Amino acid sequence: MKNYLMIGYEAAASLLPWAAVYFAGGRNRSRLSRGERRKRLVFYLVWAVYICGVLYFTGAGTLYDIFLHGMNGGEQINLLPFSRTIDWTAYFLNIVLFIPLGILLPAVSAKVRLPGVLLAGGFFSLLIELSQLFNNRSTDIDDLLLNMLGALLGYLVWKIWTAVTGWKGLDCQWTEPVLYFVVMMAGRFLFYNEIGLAAILYGF
Repeated sequence: MKNYLMIGYEAAASLLPWAAVYFAGGRNRSRLSRGERRKRLVFYLVWAVYICGVLYFTGAGTLYDIFLHGMNGGEQINLLPFSRTIDWTAYFLNIVLFIPLGILLPAVSAKVRLPGVLLAGGFFSLLIELSQLFNNRSTDIDDLLLNMLGALLGYLVWKIWTAVTGWKGLDCQWTEPVLYFVVMMAGRFLFYNEIGLAAILYGF
């Protein structure tokens, strides 16, 4: 039960800020049909859950990690591509983790093209990598490059899908999914205190 509370707390730290921003913008969607509004809600909920999963699996740093570890991550930064021992499993997972981004981003905003997918993938990955300086995890340019490769592969899958089905994605501004990512990451950064909740639940 306590483990579920920990997971639920971590998810809520990201998902609640997304929900607040999404539903605050409901007036802008009032002109749409009920079916279109539902479709947007479903797609953006999938987007939000995906982003929540990425933040969980990458272990993005938080404000409380700074208090716990300080900012002594300089020695853990690697800016020279593929200069360390190759971990094929980690490389594979870094690629796979961002394939859904290359699919979902143009799905929730038909205005997004390949350059936008690559920029978004690089931007998302860079923010996550920088946040890992706060929790004693390594920040590696290899991860950023592999994440962008995953986004590229996802976009190619999306293009094949559109060629087969003819569906081009939702008619939303590209800024909307990016805003949700930033809001969710900010929510996790500000509100997720893993050690604090663990101390309450497990009494240490």
